[in-house]
Amino acid sequence: MSQGAQYIHMLRSSIRLLRNCYRAYSSGIPEYNQSYCDFGNNAGDQYGLNSVHDNYPYNAAVGLSYPSDPAALTAYKNWWGSNPPDASLFYCSSACQLNNGNSLSSDP
Repeated sequence: MSQGAQYIHMLRSSIRLLRNCYRAYSSGIPEYNQSYCDFGNNAGDQYGLNSVHDNYPYNAAVGLSYPSDPAALTAYKNWWGSNPPDASLFYCSSACQLNNGNSLSSDP
């Protein structure tokens, strides 16, 4: 999944992803309206190792649409285009959660 003009919509979703590439999308990974997705957690399981970079305006945006509705993106152990990741490439509304720690030091 790379170099698309569109992106993955996660609306009331719950997915887990491993080893995907999200590059050159118009909004990276948007998640909103009661979505709770796992792109890699800190529990030592096999999820994560995604490559998410060069998206505009954000690599990940949680609650950009429907900002008052709860949503969460857990995205540990991913490559965000730099180490440490550029904080300006992430958006999270006050009703939502974005957990993107333990970033990879290079593209998997």
